[in-house]
Amino acid sequence: MMLRTIVITLFLIGAVYGSLFSQDSDPDEFVQFSGIVVTGDSISPVSFTNIVIKNTWRGTVADYYGYFSFVARKYDTIVFSAVG
Repeated sequence: MMLRTIVITLFLIGAVYGSLFSQDSDPDEFVQFSGIVVTGDSISPVSFTNIVIKNTWRGTVADYYGYFSFVARKYDTIVFSAVG
């Protein structure tokens, strides 16, 4: 009975301790990244801009009004490119 109580207590302490540190240092944390692409000299939207995560094939294309939205990992580098 005493051994069982000790094992359960150690298990619970380990579970709580592990969950506290796993939340602080999760490098794969995802974020919703969205916005509107506009020109630098005015607030005109840049239609159909390509938005990709550097060194991957993940990304999206802005719509006619310059709006985009996709999921990225924390600390990803985002690259914007447009023709015209």
